[in-house]
Amino acid sequence: MTMASWVGAQLRPDAPGFWLALDLLVAAALWMLPVRYGRRETLARPLRWIVLPSMALLAGALSPQALGLAGIDWQAGITLGLGIVLGLLLLLALVRLTVREPAGDPQAAAGSAASLYALLYGGAQQFHWCFQRGALLALFVSLAALPAAAMRAPVYWATWVAVLIALPGLLFVAPGLPRLYTGIALVATAILFFYTRNFWLCWALHSGILAFAGVAWLRPELKPAATPQRTGVKDARKR
Repeated sequence: MTMASWVGAQLRPDAPGFWLALDLLVAAALWMLPVRYGRRETLARPLRWIVLPSMALLAGALSPQALGLAGIDWQAGITLGLGIVLGLLLLLALVRLTVREPAGDPQAAAGSAASLYALLYGGAQQFHWCFQRGALLALFVSLAALPAAAMRAPVYWATWVAVLIALPGLLFVAPGLPRLYTGIALVATAILFFYTRNFWLCWALHSGILAFAGVAWLRPELKPAATPQRTGVKDARKR
């Protein structure tokens, strides 16, 4: 197979390159939406995270094993992977204890609704990240089979190129700690997926990191409303 025929093969709906390119095009379209950090993007982006990988699976472009959904080495996951998850979450818990919470903390105001949403939001985003890692790995493995290619360690390169592709998505996250914790989740789950190929462990780690971050920023309706005292002060100033 030549390079030209390889590129042509990736343009079919049963090829991972087709869905990866479509995913990037949809991301570019979402970037051009006029409202940022708003409800429209809050709904559209999780739909992209779920629908496109699911369609790639149904089309046969990727297998459940490529996304870490099946064929998992649970022995490696329990020994190495679970240690990574618990160790990082313990570290984040210690950091959280040393940080003084501001008054009217959104996490406390959101309560259990925010924790449940963190679980669902983290699962959808991690599903998408695993799709990107699996699609890139399939691309690099097929590229390494070409006579003229010199691709080595495709798993390594697929992991970190997927991180680079996902990095612009952090610009959709509110700046400050939310963006920082999302970046931590991206890098930490990439390392975990590299060693375990286990979506379920990555989901647990991802949702745990978001829970420590305080997740009211994920949904505008979970943010606490202004206090009556402050509203009264503003009304008095207007008068």
